[in-house]
Amino acid sequence: ALAARVITTPSTVALDAALAGRPVALAVNGGSIYTPVQVLEGPGDWLAFAQSGNMMAAELSDFRRRVLVEGEAADRIVERMCHDIGVQPKVSQARAR
Repeated sequence: ALAARVITTPSTVALDAALAGRPVALAVNGGSIYTPVQVLEGPGDWLAFAQSGNMMAAELSDFRRRVLVEGEAADRIVERMCHDIGVQPKVSQARAR
């Protein structure tokens, strides 16, 4: 990454910055999933982050660990959708073998 610091809206850009080891901050609140990413609440926050933008390696590591989940993404998406609508996921014949 060429950027020294990243300011973004809540999106995968925040994760990309964290994976690149760059300090990252949010322009608007993205909810608890983005903890401990700083939310910039006014011009003073923006300037302070742009001038220093220090984010501890442990904070970046924590964010990456909580957001990234190992395994097959498609399976996890189906499981989550089924959970959210209250149905049991069906195992396909190909996967059952």
